[in-house]
Amino acid sequence: MNLKANVGAFSNIYGGLGQYDVGKYNAPTIGSPFGVGETLTAQYSLGGNYMLSLEDGVMGRTGKMPIGPGPIISIDGAFNPSIPSSWVHHAHAGIASQGRIPWVFSLHYISNWAQDERDQIDDPRTPSSTSRAVPIRK
Repeated sequence: MNLKANVGAFSNIYGGLGQYDVGKYNAPTIGSPFGVGETLTAQYSLGGNYMLSLEDGVMGRTGKMPIGPGPIISIDGAFNPSIPSSWVHHAHAGIASQGRIPWVFSLHYISNWAQDERDQIDDPRTPSSTSRAVPIRK
């Protein structure tokens, strides 16, 4: 049994197409949660070349700006007070073989939500998602 805890500010990559990173396409196929939080991993040898892996983590996004100064129009939306702080919960279970041809089969669950009760500032770059653009049905 191998237990590992990762705590602090970091990122995880799930579904990378390379052996040690995301590969030549530079994008994970499952997800890449990042922020401040924790990830707990347990690996158990099933004998032979097989390994069972379980992982669970919760992260909060960094860089949230407080409401007050007004929206900042930026390309990536970073540090924009109109975007609420978000949280990510992720859980993973899988089995791997380290034989002549290594393989991994995993199930992944990733949930992202905002838990920000402050009034949000309307972002002028998103007219289709504002309440003014939503038709009122009577």
